[in-house]
Amino acid sequence: MKNVFKQITILCLIVLAGSVIFCKKKAEEEPEPSWLRVYNAGVFEDSINVTGWEVNEDVIWIGSFYYPWQGEDSINYDCYRLFPLINGGTEEIWNRGSVLRVNGKLVGINTNYVDTLEIAEPHDVITATVWDCEECLEVSLEKFPNLVGIWVSVDDSNISKTLDVIPQDIRLYVFCFDATNRSLRELSKFLNIRILYLERDRITNCGLRHLAKLKELRWLRIPGFYDKINSKGRKYLKALHKLRSLNLYYRTT
Repeated sequence: MKNVFKQITILCLIVLAGSVIFCKKKAEEEPEPSWLRVYNAGVFEDSINVTGWEVNEDVIWIGSFYYPWQGEDSINYDCYRLFPLINGGTEEIWNRGSVLRVNGKLVGINTNYVDTLEIAEPHDVITATVWDCEECLEVSLEKFPNLVGIWVSVDDSNISKTLDVIPQDIRLYVFCFDATNRSLRELSKFLNIRILYLERDRITNCGLRHLAKLKELRWLRIPGFYDKINSKGRKYLKALHKLRSLNLYYRTT
């Protein structure tokens, strides 16, 4: 009887040791989640799980800007606009969507206002918004040498014309009006697209196959496509392994 009890005890210890090793190995494979705390002008706004995120590749929407994450665990941002004064200099006036400041640095700019701004540290600017302005795009690429990402608008007729001039090491945040399957084929050539917003007038499930080439895509928006997507379309979207956010329902940023 004692031998049986001893054998059972040894067996239990072996099982327990195996469980400890398994749990330890699993814990090593699954690191603790990392969080980004976001503040707007000092007021807490959100907490974002950034586990597995990549610097410059993953993106946060703050203010009216797509901000390429720089590895921070805390962000304090505000948006404002610089207005030129009659006697020289500028005055800061809060205006959502004009200029983005993060942790004390001016890091984002809407290029519609680039001619009126006096940027003291152009090397700090890493994100820019350029809509319907070829000249603004040229100015941004020239004036801000450390740009990480640019938010641009295109339509079915000018995709290559607009995006070809942007260096491939700059990430693209693209809003495409009047998108068609042909638009998706053109867009799939630009592997530096990280965010894609499609006005889906003439997109089909077959057209989604082109998006499967965008292996680094993080965000995809196709408002109103939810009721249209089928198993074939879902299969194409599943190929986007780095996708963080997918919205097929309604219009959103």
